Amino acid sequence: MVEFILRVFKKIGLLALALNIACFSFSQEGNKNLGSGDVVVPRKVDLIPIPMVKLPHAVESVSWNADCSLFAYSENKNITIRRASDYSLSQTIISDVPINSQDFAGVTASDDRSNQLVTFNEDNSIFIRRLPEVRPSVVRKFDENYVISKYSFSTNGNYIAIGTESGEIELGQQLYYSTDILTEKLIGHTQKVYELAFSPNRRYLASASLDGTIKIWRTATRALEAEIPQNYPPPQFIPICFTGDSEHIVSPRSKRSIEIRDFQGNETGFIETRQDINSLCLSTDGNYVVVLTNLNQFQYYSLETKQMVKYIPAWNPSPITCYKFSNDGKSLLVGHSDGSIYILKLEEVTYLDGEVPENYKIVYPDEEGKEEEFSPEELQEELKDKYGDKDEFPERIETAHNVEVRLQGVFATNSLYNWGIKFSGGYINTRILDFCYLGAMVCPTIFFPDNSDFPYDYKIDDVKIQRPLLAELDLIALAGMDYDFWPESGWDAFFEIFAGGAFKEIVSPTLGSGKLNTAFITGGIAGVSYDGFRAYLETSFDTVVKFQVSLGVGYRFNLTKKITPKDIEELESKDRQERLEKAQQTLELIENSEEDTGASEVPAEE
Repeated sequence: MVEFILRVFKKIGLLALALNIACFSFSQEGNKNLGSGDVVVPRKVDLIPIPMVKLPHAVESVSWNADCSLFAYSENKNITIRRASDYSLSQTIISDVPINSQDFAGVTASDDRSNQLVTFNEDNSIFIRRLPEVRPSVVRKFDENYVISKYSFSTNGNYIAIGTESGEIELGQQLYYSTDILTEKLIGHTQKVYELAFSPNRRYLASASLDGTIKIWRTATRALEAEIPQNYPPPQFIPICFTGDSEHIVSPRSKRSIEIRDFQGNETGFIETRQDINSLCLSTDGNYVVVLTNLNQFQYYSLETKQMVKYIPAWNPSPITCYKFSNDGKSLLVGHSDGSIYILKLEEVTYLDGEVPENYKIVYPDEEGKEEEFSPEELQEELKDKYGDKDEFPERIETAHNVEVRLQGVFATNSLYNWGIKFSGGYINTRILDFCYLGAMVCPTIFFPDNSDFPYDYKIDDVKIQRPLLAELDLIALAGMDYDFWPESGWDAFFEIFAGGAFKEIVSPTLGSGKLNTAFITGGIAGVSYDGFRAYLETSFDTVVKFQVSLGVGYRFNLTKKITPKDIEELESKDRQERLEKAQQTLELIENSEEDTGASEVPAEE
């Protein structure tokens, strides 16, 4: 058999050399494809300016007024209100008691006195000031055993919900000219209420508690509408929110996943996040879940596709303690543990997933002429190092080059040779073409004659042999496709066609081989694969043995190579390009959906 193979290769040496040269040429093209697709991103303005106010202590709370012309923050007993346009001081309020947090709450009114500033104080009281008045117009003092743990206002400010450490909820409605808040108790939770959220249409209030449940209440009747379990139990204290249609609840399932459920608790959507979730909210347009991550990024995940579409990069290494999006969806007010307060113009600082952010320039409105430049890309790497969230790359990476070996049993359907054994080996390239793989194989085969009397006599060196073996060597070129039919299981299906030349010779185990003959062979393969292992059914035809059916198994070895900094750069570039394309497709999908549905709004509960 060895002598036979050597004779075949000697006869077709030039053909084999040509095939090898062709495969080598293709493989080089495959390597080029590995690093192609550098991201080309249109540049924004150089050095995006971000104004900043610096406090001597951590920022506890920040808030916008109704038209986003003012923003406020608290400092112990003081509340500072500044103009958003130039950060200039608008008003300072000195309280009689220390302030835990403050919030603007706009109430529908017929005049311009609709700016309300609400403070929750350390003496367990609530003050509501109708600006520019300094003295509170509404004072509500709770019993010392009735400890406030959370509060929330509806979008128009008419409804207020107050959660307590004991699990009770006060749901009330306050009108502009009233001097008190009329509330009713919602009884149901048995432990601390740590999150409250009104639906966009103000018909529902959702409450999350340490008792492991999320309860949904009707604001008009104060009745319990539904109760669903929390799959990511406290004490993470990650917020919950409604979807834009007010019919589903968005809540964390794990530190890197979000579930969307209806009021019966049925899952209607699932989102996997890139980084750990610190907080989440609904975007002002209702199209996205906005996730604040542990690396100070704001990431936008589409409710339509459940994929990340855009993001706001980190601009400060210290943890974010509080934030508020403006009602018009154009700005973001953020406070940090190092005392920094920023207003970010979303149009300037929001990038599609895959885009590379520009450098920023921090300006200090209180210190004229002071500026500081930094790179968000470098800052992101620092935060990944700090929090142990560094991108991990394997020591070796897969390439386009593969070696595949196969072993199969062959059954001839119309021949003197009923069965045989074939061993195949060759080269497979998976990146020459995007839609299929290409390759070439050498396939030595031994066919065994039928057990009945062989009807012909063959001679080798004038010696007759009654039942000679048939030796065959196939040289084939192939093309195939892999289909990910079962993505969750890891199993793939593959289909393949091939064609080539078959070199055949009668062989006697004792007398050696006879005359060499050639034939044309073609066929196809269908099978399944799992992690390199392959099992398949092959059908083929050649001009000597005729039709053949084979069952075989094989294994594909990827010729991995040690990863280099250049490989990492190419992988990151390719990943950015793919993410950018997906983000653009999702944006188009959202725009088309909005055009189809029109600007219909869900009627709000008044």
